Amino acid sequence: MGSAMGSVMGSVMGSVMGSVMGSVMGSVMGSVMGSVMGSVMGSVMGSVMGSVMGSVMGSVNRNGVILVATTATS
Repeated sequence: MGSAMGSVMGSVMGSVMGSVMGSVMGSVMGSVMGSVMGSVMGSVMGSVMGSVMGSVMGSVNRNGVILVATTATS
């Protein structure tokens, strides 16, 4: 009887611990991956957009249009 109870308790504890650990690890990994991907994508997009906007502004500035635009906005 003791061995039967032991096996039942073992299987119950194993399944409970497995599900708990699985959900905890899943949420932790999800949040970590989300924050890492968010920061990486943010920095990449920021640098790309910055360089694109910088080159666009630089080319426009050489044509003298940016001066008119800044004067009009201000």
